Amino acid sequence: MLGYTLFMSISQKIFVSAFVIGLLGSAACVTFAASGDTEQSLEARITAITPSLCGQDRHACSQIDLVATSGPLAGKAITIRTDPLSFVGGRPIPLKDGQSILLETQTIDGQQHFVFSDLVRRMPLYLLLAIFVGCIILVGGWSSVRSLFGMVVSFVFLFAFLLPRILAGDSPLLIGFLGSCVIMTLTFLITHGWNAKMGSALLGTFLSLLLTTALAMSFSSLAHLLGLADENAVYLLQNFPHLDTRGLLLAGIIIGTLGSLNDVTISQASAVFELKAANPRLTSKELNQSALRIGRDHIAGAINTLILAYAGVALPLLLLLVSSSNAEPWSILVNRETFATEIVRTLVGSIGLLAAIPFTNLFASFFAGRMGPSRAKEMGGHEH
Repeated sequence: MLGYTLFMSISQKIFVSAFVIGLLGSAACVTFAASGDTEQSLEARITAITPSLCGQDRHACSQIDLVATSGPLAGKAITIRTDPLSFVGGRPIPLKDGQSILLETQTIDGQQHFVFSDLVRRMPLYLLLAIFVGCIILVGGWSSVRSLFGMVVSFVFLFAFLLPRILAGDSPLLIGFLGSCVIMTLTFLITHGWNAKMGSALLGTFLSLLLTTALAMSFSSLAHLLGLADENAVYLLQNFPHLDTRGLLLAGIIIGTLGSLNDVTISQASAVFELKAANPRLTSKELNQSALRIGRDHIAGAINTLILAYAGVALPLLLLLVSSSNAEPWSILVNRETFATEIVRTLVGSIGLLAAIPFTNLFASFFAGRMGPSRAKEMGGHEH
């Protein structure tokens, strides 16, 4: 049960990441066609790479001949130079004939200039997505396709409503919380249907989300977190000065915790109904006590998964913490907003997961304790 839960939790994150990045890559040519700014993007295919010299010191660089493959400039021959010193760390990106890349175009004094922007990497993402879907069907059967559909619905709601409302100036905290409630309701209904088990998981998730929100608000205020530790938030603030960066931080904590809460609560609700089906004589109190013992093992695995997921995302930050430990004491380093933000994010999310077990148990034990054995057996199957 736990292994499959962790597989689905990690797989959902991979699916959403690959889907988002793939769509953003696909939209590159649309950006060029639709944007009216002086800085635009387009795709181009490399036709030749010739060694060249750059700068006053005449260091080695490359002249790249390309053909535009998107937007109104499709078919146009373009020549650019790539300078290794312009890349981060002075490490050039390996390029080869026939490869597709992204260019940024700028209009300066009426003349169009092109510079290398990024690689086109959609195909590996689509391949990974296909492998992911195949693994889901192989491990979870065709019934797991419902969970994929639920994730797509969540993704559409996120980008069609939640994010645009935040950019429009609505409270990120309020929109993040209400949006999370809508997402979790849609996901549960699509994946599990309407029944007592789903209702128990939904109520447990809602209460845990309330607790997570309250803790995030309280400790972000006590710790004086401004939401400016992420450079992306700073960049957004330059373009959208009305954004509430602290609210953005809180919304991120809420939405991030929701993904783990869904798995924990439905698994715990399933455990309660399985116990009732196996022993119909168990009362609500006995079901709650037995399921809590199961939940302790689930808690350990879920929290460990959450912490490792945060550690994986913040790995460069953790390396910076270790590398800077000789320059500043740890007590000073962890006090800085960059590190304090991750500490609050991790601990608040973990407390929300901890609370999800008893909350869900209470509702599931109440409903299951009043069910007959045959009905409880129908509810007990562990679905994802």
